Amino acid sequence: MKTLTLKTIALAICATLFASCDDFLSDNETEQELIIDPPFEFRFKMDDELGVPFRIGVKKELSAEMQELIKTEVIGNGWQWVQTNEIGKNGSVMTKGYYEDLLGVSPSHYLFNSETERTSYFVYDARLAHVFHKSAITIDYKYGIIKNSSDNPTMSIWSIYHFENKTFISVVERLGVRNNGNGEMTPIWVISQYKKMSDSDLRAMQEKYNTEIK
Repeated sequence: MKTLTLKTIALAICATLFASCDDFLSDNETEQELIIDPPFEFRFKMDDELGVPFRIGVKKELSAEMQELIKTEVIGNGWQWVQTNEIGKNGSVMTKGYYEDLLGVSPSHYLFNSETERTSYFVYDARLAHVFHKSAITIDYKYGIIKNSSDNPTMSIWSIYHFENKTFISVVERLGVRNNGNGEMTPIWVISQYKKMSDSDLRAMQEKYNTEIK
């Protein structure tokens, strides 16, 4: 079992600034199951104007190279969920995986069909079925922000990095809301890692998650 450490996730810093960070990678790693240690030392702060949390101390605007990578690497490809950790109230990343001990909720895998459409693949517990759902999106490449059809930000792509000849994206995404106990609903923001799927992996995903919900 192979762990992507904080050093590897620190690729997020240079991937936001440069087109490639391959010099950080080891040459003697072997292919194993991946567990990603999220960047626990990073802290995030909500930007009320843009509507998503950003990492403190890092420029919000993406480099031209990073914007181009989103267009060429993310769009048109499928992305398999790997890991999710919640961003706490103080902006720190929680060490416990978000989906650990969480009943009735499963992570989503994504296919960015185009700049205007994304398909989500997930387990729909109400039907006990593997389903997919297509939704309209818009992308603000300047900040890597993805918005839904209501123009609400739901995700921001802040890193594209490579490990073991595989490509990963690190994103901040909104997974819904939570009642904080006094009647107020607060958004749940997390940091998630996704692995780029091969064509065969994507076909297998589509065969398995074959029931569409509107």
